[in-house]
Amino acid sequence: MTQEQTTAKPTFKSKILKRLLPTFLIAFSIPFTVCICIPLEIFGNNLQEFLFAFSGFIGFNLLFAFLFTLAIFSALLFLPDKAYRITSAVIIALAFLFFLQGTFLNGSLSSLSGDALGDEVVPIGKKIFNLIIWIVVIAGAVVLSLLKDKNGIIALVGLLLCGIVMITQFMSPLTVCMSTEGVFSSRENRKDENGNIVTTKILTEKNLTNISSANNVFYFCVDRFDQEYAERAHEECPEIFESLKGFTAFDDNISVYGHTYPSVVNMLTGKTLNPNESRDKFLSHAFKNNNTLDVLNKNGYKVNLFTVPYYTYSDAVYMPDYLGNVTDASSFEVTNKPILSLSMTQIALYRCVPLFFKDYLGNINSGTCNSYVESEGVDGNHQYSADMKGVYDYITENQFNTINDKQFTFIHLDGCHSIMYDEEWNTLGLTDSKDIMYSVKNSFAIINVYLQKLKDLGVYDNATIIITGDHATPINDRTALPQQSLTALYFKPSNSSNDNLKFSSAPVSHEDIWDTIFKSENITQSNPNKTLFDYKQGDNRTRKYFWHTYVSPLHEYVYEITGSGKDFKNWKINQELSKKYQKFIMD
Repeated sequence: MTQEQTTAKPTFKSKILKRLLPTFLIAFSIPFTVCICIPLEIFGNNLQEFLFAFSGFIGFNLLFAFLFTLAIFSALLFLPDKAYRITSAVIIALAFLFFLQGTFLNGSLSSLSGDALGDEVVPIGKKIFNLIIWIVVIAGAVVLSLLKDKNGIIALVGLLLCGIVMITQFMSPLTVCMSTEGVFSSRENRKDENGNIVTTKILTEKNLTNISSANNVFYFCVDRFDQEYAERAHEECPEIFESLKGFTAFDDNISVYGHTYPSVVNMLTGKTLNPNESRDKFLSHAFKNNNTLDVLNKNGYKVNLFTVPYYTYSDAVYMPDYLGNVTDASSFEVTNKPILSLSMTQIALYRCVPLFFKDYLGNINSGTCNSYVESEGVDGNHQYSADMKGVYDYITENQFNTINDKQFTFIHLDGCHSIMYDEEWNTLGLTDSKDIMYSVKNSFAIINVYLQKLKDLGVYDNATIIITGDHATPINDRTALPQQSLTALYFKPSNSSNDNLKFSSAPVSHEDIWDTIFKSENITQSNPNKTLFDYKQGDNRTRKYFWHTYVSPLHEYVYEITGSGKDFKNWKINQELSKKYQKFIMD
């Protein structure tokens, strides 16, 4: 037998069999980190932020990890030797870098990655240095994979590194899950450090179909109701505005803020946000000692707020105790487990990627995850959702109730966001602004149900009704404003004439709405300001507008608009903040 015969090359089958175990280990390293370990750690460390249970996402996360592993394993197993070594080295390097980034290179990145990029502005130099580390490690891995490795030492070291990273990644969620009480409990059964069941209060649909036989104030907030959308609706669908008898449309109105948070809170309370303050802290006190809802309550109005959690409230326990639709939550059901699991995975991925790319992953946070949870109150009423089809179904399928007390009702609708419906409420999922008419029409389909009920009961004339957006459409969340930002506004004061819709180009602001409500309802104020109707076209007033970017370094631009807001030349940046403050939650 010759020497050549005794050292024959291994067969294709034997080569594949030899690859099976190391290929599986390499293929499993990244899915194990991103789909299992980090989501578990984030969940365990932030139980108070999440409304769902461990079982709400872990099943699909395990499935995603398996499918992801299978895809990498299948693609890697049959590669030629050189391509196999290079690809394996890159995957091992990425697994190591994911660990390195999440553990050491994120700086002050908060434990709930995705909600905030810590409390500091990340300099561009730090981002570039961070990216260089990634490039060097990946390039080094590729170079090592191309070296001759007769004894298999380099391959062995690579596999050992892969195993060490996986074990290290697993230790953190294991420790968290073992040391944190309530990790495996449902939200309604979690306990605080004193052993008491943690109760969560929610805003429900209760009283959504109440109408007062005395005084009604209805305040409709159509999310992203841009003035441009309103103008196009007037041109293309004028019939939807025919019911607005006694209304005035203000086409030069600005909101105070450019995004749902903190705009809706400001609309309800008049409170402004300190940019150094966290979302939870701001929402914990924003509704206390306000000069808006408290005034209505003191004047005998029943107050109901139908708006969304996270952007408007963290826990309704911080809402005024006189609200009629607050109750303890008794259950939390995940309505879309696959999407919830993908969101948890995306939060994990946010932690792992270089600083340079975090802002490009989208705005996925605990609020996004909680939006896939449906809560029910102990009184049997479901948590209010701004989903327009759900609201429309509720108010058309349930009988309206007449109450004797005066009433203030704030109704927040999804409005002009990307999920739209046709006339039959079939989901279209459109995103092009040319199709925004569906959202405007559907918003007014809901509003017109209320207007017609008020008319049927003979209380329309003395009702105060506001229809506006929380903000205009955000053309660009990443820089200073590229153009003017005007929010549609319609106002009907009580005892107004029953004329057709009027139009005004007076320079007005959301700041003017509450004084207009008080005057309309004959509520005396010690220091009243001007109302919407006190301003005329051509007035040279100065209005203020806060714009927060959705990119790091984070900015707050404070605009002053003197004169007409329709002319972008009148929008001047009065102040620009780029300092330590928590990332704003955009919408």
